[in-house]
Amino acid sequence: MSTFDNYLKKIGEVGHVHSVNRVLVYCSGLGGAKIGEKVYFEDEQMGFVYAIGADLTEVLLLDVDTVQLGSMVVRTGETLMVEASSDLLGKILDPFGIPLGKKVHLTNVSKRYLETPAPLIIDRVRINQNLETGVTLVDVLIPIGRGQRQLVIGDQKTGKTNFLVQTIARQAQLGTVCIYVFVGKKKSDLTSTIEKLKKLGAMEQTIIIAAPSSIPTSLIYLAPFTAFAIAEFFKDQGRDVLLIIDEISRHAKYYRELSILSRKMPGRDGYPGDIFYLHSHLMERAGRFLSDGDGKNKVGQTKKEEQTLTLKIEGKTSSITCLPVVETLNGDFTGYTQTNLMSMTDGHVFFDMNQFQQGVRPAININLSVTRTGKQTHKTIERDIALKVRQILFEYTQARDVAKFGVELIEATQDKIRIGDKLMAVFDQESDVIVPKIVQLLYIEMLLSGFWEESGLVEIKAHKAKILAAVHSGKIDKLIGKLQNSFDLGSLRSFEGAILEFHIQLKQITGGTGGSGESA
Repeated sequence: MSTFDNYLKKIGEVGHVHSVNRVLVYCSGLGGAKIGEKVYFEDEQMGFVYAIGADLTEVLLLDVDTVQLGSMVVRTGETLMVEASSDLLGKILDPFGIPLGKKVHLTNVSKRYLETPAPLIIDRVRINQNLETGVTLVDVLIPIGRGQRQLVIGDQKTGKTNFLVQTIARQAQLGTVCIYVFVGKKKSDLTSTIEKLKKLGAMEQTIIIAAPSSIPTSLIYLAPFTAFAIAEFFKDQGRDVLLIIDEISRHAKYYRELSILSRKMPGRDGYPGDIFYLHSHLMERAGRFLSDGDGKNKVGQTKKEEQTLTLKIEGKTSSITCLPVVETLNGDFTGYTQTNLMSMTDGHVFFDMNQFQQGVRPAININLSVTRTGKQTHKTIERDIALKVRQILFEYTQARDVAKFGVELIEATQDKIRIGDKLMAVFDQESDVIVPKIVQLLYIEMLLSGFWEESGLVEIKAHKAKILAAVHSGKIDKLIGKLQNSFDLGSLRSFEGAILEFHIQLKQITGGTGGSGESA
């Protein structure tokens, strides 16, 4: 018996297709239908109730092929759900959460609703754990917290995807579940991203939800909801999740297309009035939450005060960190979608086309990037180092502005430019390089303590590579361990003392400090 016949026998309420407008189907006779309810057509195609009118029910078709006028449609009494399982790690899924390619047998399956209420305030806890991206500039100056919603914004081809891949790779190393939602972009871009993740060894800890531009608009619309449903499954297992939506601005455009087809009243830039609610509702599902790791969904359930207090004391928490991606045109981030998402996230990382064209990697504009929640995840030592670095960058910018006039510079101004150039060399990072946080702080303290005083920019970059290779090979585990202990103490003086103590060993690793000049 077909699925249609099963539900026809079970529910008994059948309607007929009145008209079709691309992916929107208007049906008569479904008087008991509810918003979000799943329906089946007699040719086994599926859809869900998108809107209810006085005479007709609007259904969003979730198949590639269209339906015939007059064909029968049956209610199911069910809402859209996705099957979530730990076996999905390392897999590429379609917008329904079904693995692509050969059939995969899933164990310990949990069915999750695509649309759920955002967790209550009582279920949330303060964000005080840092999320390492493996990118020195971001981790030092624009920190991201676990459970934070951090917007990634910038023009096309400015390195946004490379940054996201680096972040996934570092979090995969730390055991975080990573979910990458590919929304409305070319299949070639998806293939390229997957190859980068495989090269960095991050695929085994990553779930990719593929919704390229070649599939129906309705399926692209569903992709972020599927991603959050799966993320909530892992969150309820007590695990931390990193969720990336690349790009949510394209998702907004596809939703605008659906809304225009549905005859919703267009507003600014043609977007419907509920676009803000749609995305803010998604963003609110991210955060850091109380969790006992039993795999049960606590949303909407009443908690006893003793249980809540126990969870807070024992520190049993899990998180969903969301990094939505928004594209700009010519660096203009004052557009409707961009400003909407800025208002519903906890900060943004801005990728600047001018810096990218100048060869800066990563091309992040520090002055235009913001983190509202991430700074509270920094320890005292990190805040002190970030304060020193920002002071150097401020003086560096001023000195370079003076140098543009072509006047003869005094020694103090030259020194500011020299140290600023070296700091930028420390921040310079290729897209396939992942730097642990303790190594990032080691680099900066080596610069601040005078280790690279006689070194040129090329030498600094070479030294960084040698140190990172030594870290990966385990040759300086004792050094890193002592630095980590000093770091955990939270004392900048202790950390600086540890750096000075190991200058000799660092010279052996880097082959000396050189002294071939200050620039390259």
